[in-house]
Formats: sequence, structure tokens, C-alpha cells
Amino acid sequence: MNKVTSLAETLANNPNIAQRNMQMIRGAVPQLVSRAAYTQGDEAQLMDLVVHFQNIPKGSSYTVNSGTPLDGETLHMDGSDTKTNNFKIGWTDRNVPAQWSTMFDYTLFFGNDWSGIPVGHKPTVSIRGEILMESGHRLYNHPAARVADPDLHTGQPRLDKLGNVYKVMTAGTVSTMCPDIGP
Repeated sequence: MNKVTSLAETLANNPNIAQRNMQMIRGAVPQLVSRAAYTQGDEAQLMDLVVHFQNIPKGSSYTVNSGTPLDGETLHMDGSDTKTNNFKIGWTDRNVPAQWSTMFDYTLFFGNDWSGIPVGHKPTVSIRGEILMESGHRLYNHPAARVADPDLHTGQPRLDKLGNVYKVMTAGTVSTMCPDIGP
């Protein structure tokens, strides 16, 4: 499949198949260092590129970079002394051109405050490509489409030009898990 909307639709319509890209970092390491490839394919599309941190100890620091500029901008985010265990960062409302590809590099230095993480849950970082859909998009009413997360900076709902909420559908995910790290 070479079109991101076709891939998302096929995965959503066939619950017996899935695209799973999982990386495991073994050992009690003080930091996670990993990479995730992203390729848009033959179809330009409005996308959200989101990094989801789960079960991360408070006080952690992170850096996420893309090697290929998008809309003339290098994609880079970093943060330190995190205050929650689960959070998202990302680049939303991006017009990703056909054939755009990059390598996301990410580093996470683990903090020391494991409070709030359920027993047995392990640190995981996931990078997702999500199709962002206005109400006129052909997949907008698909059962697998869900309301887009609020704006990552303002917390406000994201609305299209007609005043309807944007919806998203995941087209691909790369997750990195650290099964040997814990309090």
C-alpha cells in the first residue's frame, strides 16, 4: 500500500491484521535512545506526528528530533523535569507531502519518581502518524476515526473551518518499550 489513507482504512476495516512496530530496550539502562523511520508514501496528507510517553517516571528529560525538515522547519522538541507519567508532544496540523521521509531520533533520561505508575507497567515511547480529518474527509465518519486530541499547547478542541471537531485515524506507530526498567 502506498497511500496513507488507504493504509489507515485497511487496518481499521480488518481487525484481524495490524501494523505493529515494537522495539525493546533490554537491561536496567539510565536512558532510552532509539530511532523510528517515517515514510509518507505516495499521498500528501494533513497529519499529526505525535510522540506519546507512557509510564515515564516524573523528573525525566527527553529530546525528539527529525532529520528531514517539514515545511522548511526542523522538527525538534525537548523537555526536562517532567511532572506527569503519561503525556504527549508533537507536531500537529502538518501538510506532509508525498514521498516525505525522515528518521526520528529520540532520547529519554529517566527520572527517579516512579509514583503513579501501576505495578507491572513499563516505560514506553510511541511515535504515531495520524491522519487529521476535516468533516468532509472520506474517512471522517469511519468507526475507527476518533476525535482529535485538543491542541497540545492551548488545550482547546481543534475545529475545522465549518466548526466541526477534527478527527484522526492512526496510520502507523513505532513503539519502544523498556521491560527491565522500574522502581
